[in-house]
Amino acid sequence: DFVISLKSPFDVRNRLNMIGEDISTKYNKREDTVEDLVEYIKVCVESKIGNYMVFFPSYKYMELTYEKIRDKYEELNVIIQENNMSEEEKEEFLNLFNDNKETHVGFCVLGGHFSEGIDLTEDKLIGVIVVGVGMPQINIERDIIKDQLNENNRGFDYAYVYPGMTKVLQAVGRCIRTANDRGVILLLDN
Repeated sequence: DFVISLKSPFDVRNRLNMIGEDISTKYNKREDTVEDLVEYIKVCVESKIGNYMVFFPSYKYMELTYEKIRDKYEELNVIIQENNMSEEEKEEFLNLFNDNKETHVGFCVLGGHFSEGIDLTEDKLIGVIVVGVGMPQINIERDIIKDQLNENNRGFDYAYVYPGMTKVLQAVGRCIRTANDRGVILLLDN
Protein backbone atom coordinates (compact mmCIF):
# COMPACT_ATOMS: atom_id res chain seq x y z
CA ASP A 1 0.00 0.00 0.00
CA PHE A 2 1.05 3.58 -0.57
CA VAL A 3 -0.39 7.05 -0.15
CA ILE A 4 -0.43 9.81 -2.73
CA SER A 5 -0.86 13.34 -1.46
CA LEU A 6 -1.70 16.10 -3.92
CA LYS A 7 -1.98 19.81 -3.26
CA SER A 8 -5.39 21.29 -3.90
CA PRO A 9 -5.57 23.82 -6.74
CA PHE A 10 -7.96 25.88 -4.60
CA ASP A 11 -6.63 28.60 -2.32
CA VAL A 12 -7.63 27.75 1.26
CA ARG A 13 -8.00 31.48 1.98
CA ASN A 14 -11.09 31.49 -0.27
CA ARG A 15 -12.95 29.18 2.09
CA LEU A 16 -14.02 29.80 5.67
CA ASN A 17 -14.75 26.54 7.49
CA MET A 18 -16.81 26.70 10.68
CA ILE A 19 -18.18 24.01 12.95
CA GLY A 20 -21.10 24.27 15.35
CA GLU A 21 -20.69 21.29 17.61
CA ASP A 22 -23.22 22.18 20.28
CA ILE A 23 -26.27 20.98 18.30
CA SER A 24 -27.38 17.38 18.37
CA THR A 25 -28.95 16.24 15.11
CA LYS A 26 -29.89 12.84 16.49
CA TYR A 27 -33.44 11.93 15.61
CA ASN A 28 -34.71 12.03 19.20
CA LYS A 29 -33.08 15.45 19.87
CA ARG A 30 -34.20 17.35 16.76
CA GLU A 31 -37.30 18.93 18.30
CA ASP A 32 -35.18 20.12 21.25
CA THR A 33 -32.41 21.67 19.14
CA VAL A 34 -34.28 23.06 16.12
CA GLU A 35 -34.51 26.57 17.63
CA ASP A 36 -30.72 26.68 18.03
CA LEU A 37 -30.32 25.34 14.51
CA VAL A 38 -32.51 28.15 13.17
CA GLU A 39 -30.32 30.71 14.97
CA TYR A 40 -27.14 29.26 13.44
CA ILE A 41 -28.68 29.46 9.97
CA LYS A 42 -29.94 33.02 10.47
CA VAL A 43 -26.61 34.34 11.77
CA CYS A 44 -24.69 32.68 8.94
CA VAL A 45 -26.90 33.88 6.09
CA GLU A 46 -27.22 37.41 7.46
CA SER A 47 -23.45 37.88 7.64
CA LYS A 48 -23.21 38.66 3.90
CA ILE A 49 -25.76 39.18 1.14
CA GLY A 50 -25.70 36.27 -1.26
CA ASN A 51 -27.02 32.78 -1.84
CA TYR A 52 -26.73 29.89 0.59
CA MET A 53 -27.75 26.25 0.63
CA VAL A 54 -28.59 24.34 3.79
CA PHE A 55 -28.43 20.55 3.52
CA PHE A 56 -30.39 18.23 5.82
CA PRO A 57 -30.24 14.46 6.38
CA SER A 58 -33.99 14.05 5.72
CA TYR A 59 -37.03 15.78 4.27
CA LYS A 60 -38.78 15.60 7.63
CA TYR A 61 -35.96 17.40 9.46
CA MET A 62 -35.70 19.95 6.65
CA GLU A 63 -39.44 20.65 6.80
CA LEU A 64 -39.39 20.99 10.60
CA THR A 65 -36.60 23.56 10.36
CA TYR A 66 -38.30 25.34 7.45
CA GLU A 67 -41.50 25.77 9.48
CA LYS A 68 -39.56 27.14 12.47
CA ILE A 69 -37.48 29.58 10.42
CA ARG A 70 -40.53 30.84 8.49
CA ASP A 71 -42.42 31.40 11.76
CA LYS A 72 -39.57 33.22 13.45
CA TYR A 73 -37.90 35.04 10.52
CA GLU A 74 -40.46 35.46 7.77
CA GLU A 75 -38.27 38.16 6.18
CA LEU A 76 -35.70 35.52 5.17
CA ASN A 77 -36.09 34.39 1.58
CA VAL A 78 -36.06 30.62 2.11
CA ILE A 79 -36.94 28.15 -0.63
CA ILE A 80 -37.30 24.43 -0.09
CA GLN A 81 -36.53 21.39 -2.20
CA GLU A 82 -39.69 19.42 -2.78
CA ASN A 83 -39.75 15.64 -2.93
CA ASN A 84 -39.96 14.30 -6.52
CA MET A 85 -39.31 17.62 -8.28
CA SER A 86 -39.55 17.55 -12.08
CA GLU A 87 -36.56 18.65 -14.15
CA GLU A 88 -38.36 21.93 -14.85
CA GLU A 89 -38.95 22.52 -11.11
CA LYS A 90 -35.29 21.78 -10.36
CA GLU A 91 -34.25 24.31 -13.00
CA GLU A 92 -36.62 26.94 -11.55
CA PHE A 93 -35.18 26.29 -8.09
CA LEU A 94 -31.61 26.80 -9.33
CA ASN A 95 -32.54 29.90 -11.35
CA LEU A 96 -33.33 31.65 -8.07
CA PHE A 97 -29.60 31.48 -7.32
CA ASN A 98 -28.69 33.53 -10.40
CA ASP A 99 -29.68 36.70 -8.55
CA ASN A 100 -27.38 37.69 -5.72
CA LYS A 101 -28.64 41.19 -5.00
CA GLU A 102 -30.49 39.79 -2.01
CA THR A 103 -30.03 36.70 0.11
CA HIS A 104 -31.66 33.46 -0.98
CA VAL A 105 -31.48 30.37 1.23
CA GLY A 106 -32.16 26.99 -0.35
CA PHE A 107 -33.13 24.12 1.94
CA CYS A 108 -32.06 20.83 0.35
CA VAL A 109 -31.57 17.17 1.24
CA LEU A 110 -28.15 15.53 1.57
CA GLY A 111 -27.60 13.00 -1.19
CA GLY A 112 -30.23 14.65 -3.38
CA HIS A 113 -29.96 16.36 -6.76
CA PHE A 114 -28.81 19.72 -5.38
CA SER A 115 -26.06 18.28 -3.19
CA GLU A 116 -24.29 16.34 -5.93
CA GLY A 117 -24.96 17.48 -9.46
CA ILE A 118 -24.88 21.26 -9.66
CA ASP A 119 -22.33 24.00 -10.34
CA LEU A 120 -23.20 27.43 -8.98
CA THR A 121 -19.96 29.25 -9.74
CA GLU A 122 -18.67 32.74 -9.05
CA ASP A 123 -20.98 34.43 -6.57
CA LYS A 124 -24.10 32.37 -7.28
CA LEU A 125 -23.48 30.39 -4.08
CA ILE A 126 -21.42 31.87 -1.27
CA GLY A 127 -22.25 29.51 1.55
CA VAL A 128 -23.14 25.94 2.42
CA ILE A 129 -24.49 24.77 5.75
CA VAL A 130 -24.61 21.02 6.41
CA VAL A 131 -26.85 19.78 9.22
CA GLY A 132 -25.78 16.36 10.51
CA VAL A 133 -23.72 13.66 8.87
CA GLY A 134 -26.33 12.18 6.56
CA MET A 135 -25.87 8.59 7.67
CA PRO A 136 -28.18 6.14 5.91
CA GLN A 137 -31.10 4.80 7.92
CA ILE A 138 -30.38 1.57 9.70
CA ASN A 139 -31.77 -1.24 7.58
CA ILE A 140 -31.19 -4.88 6.67
CA GLU A 141 -29.12 -4.14 3.56
CA ARG A 142 -26.74 -1.83 5.46
CA ASP A 143 -26.53 -4.32 8.33
CA ILE A 144 -25.48 -7.06 5.89
CA ILE A 145 -22.71 -4.76 4.62
CA LYS A 146 -21.75 -4.00 8.22
CA ASP A 147 -21.55 -7.70 9.10
CA GLN A 148 -19.53 -8.53 5.96
CA LEU A 149 -17.00 -5.76 6.63
CA ASN A 150 -16.82 -6.09 10.38
CA GLU A 151 -13.14 -7.01 10.57
CA ASN A 152 -11.50 -4.89 13.27
CA ASN A 153 -14.99 -3.73 14.31
CA ARG A 154 -15.15 -1.25 11.40
CA GLY A 155 -18.31 -2.61 9.74
CA PHE A 156 -20.52 0.18 11.07
CA ASP A 157 -18.12 2.78 9.66
CA TYR A 158 -18.17 1.19 6.20
CA ALA A 159 -21.93 0.63 6.14
CA TYR A 160 -23.10 3.90 7.70
CA VAL A 161 -20.47 6.51 8.60
CA TYR A 162 -18.47 6.63 5.35
CA PRO A 163 -21.54 6.83 3.06
CA GLY A 164 -22.87 9.63 5.27
CA MET A 165 -19.60 11.55 5.19
CA THR A 166 -19.46 11.14 1.41
CA LYS A 167 -22.80 12.95 1.23
CA VAL A 168 -21.42 15.72 3.44
CA LEU A 169 -18.33 16.13 1.25
CA GLN A 170 -20.49 16.26 -1.89
CA ALA A 171 -22.67 18.98 -0.37
CA VAL A 172 -19.70 21.01 0.88
CA GLY A 173 -18.22 20.78 -2.61
CA ARG A 174 -21.10 22.86 -3.99
CA CYS A 175 -19.63 25.99 -2.41
CA ILE A 176 -16.21 26.18 -4.08
CA ARG A 177 -16.38 25.01 -7.70
CA THR A 178 -13.63 27.09 -9.35
CA ALA A 179 -10.33 28.63 -8.26
CA ASN A 180 -12.03 32.04 -8.10
CA ASP A 181 -14.97 31.02 -5.90
CA ARG A 182 -15.10 32.20 -2.29
CA GLY A 183 -17.44 30.98 0.39
CA VAL A 184 -18.29 29.86 3.88
CA ILE A 185 -18.93 26.29 4.99
CA LEU A 186 -20.73 25.64 8.27
CA LEU A 187 -20.99 22.08 9.61
CA LEU A 188 -23.53 21.53 12.39
CA ASP A 189 -23.51 18.42 14.57
CA ASN A 190 -22.02 17.31 17.84
